[in-house]
Amino acid sequence: MSGYVILVLVVGLVRFLVSLRRSGETSRVVLRQRPAADDPRWGPPRDEDQIVGTGCARCDEVFVIAAEARRCKKCGIFVHKKTCFAEHKMAEHHTTTAPYR
Repeated sequence: MSGYVILVLVVGLVRFLVSLRRSGETSRVVLRQRPAADDPRWGPPRDEDQIVGTGCARCDEVFVIAAEARRCKKCGIFVHKKTCFAEHKMAEHHTTTAPYR
């Protein structure tokens, strides 16, 4: 029984040392690489509005992803694309003239 335990411990130790050596090699390789000069992550922040986490101007629900939101071209507020945009457009920017047909 003790021979089996020693064998398991030795195999486990060898596997641990091999994985430690491999992780050390990859970390050295990663540290040697430098990001490209034109990498956008290292540049100045973009002039975009934060959409995720803000509320819809029509229903006050929070946007979970930016793809849910749409900016109104006339007033610049964010509303839900599918549910609130048509309501906002009719309520806030409704024209009295009939559309051309």
